[in-house]
Amino acid sequence: MALILPSITSLTTFSSLHVKLLASQVKGDEHVPADIPRHQLTTHIRCIINKRDEHEPFYVMDLGVLVSLMEKWNHCLPNVQPFFVVKCNHEPAFVAALATLGASFDCASKAEIKAVFAHGVSPTRIVYANPCKGEYH
Repeated sequence: MALILPSITSLTTFSSLHVKLLASQVKGDEHVPADIPRHQLTTHIRCIINKRDEHEPFYVMDLGVLVSLMEKWNHCLPNVQPFFVVKCNHEPAFVAALATLGASFDCASKAEIKAVFAHGVSPTRIVYANPCKGEYH
């Protein structure tokens, strides 16, 4: 489960990306506002925890940090294309954000390639780097 925070402040291309709270115990699509105060966020996270029957871990991801890091990358290394290793984090909102921000992807399976394609990424932005590829892949 992932709590996605859209604290995006600078990139206008990111505004088209729908960022949602993804939690198994939350009904429907719940959006977390970009300007949510820290104490309300903490209360919101505790509410999710209290609603859950099982105490499995989940993570909180601030996509604003991702945007900031990509801007810094592009500023400091304008001629170097970043490739994100999908198996590190295949969270759809995270992959979609990276795709929107122009990152490329390192995929190790057919499923990872399909997940990246689902966000409109061109095959020219994918490296298939599994050393044990099946012939049909």
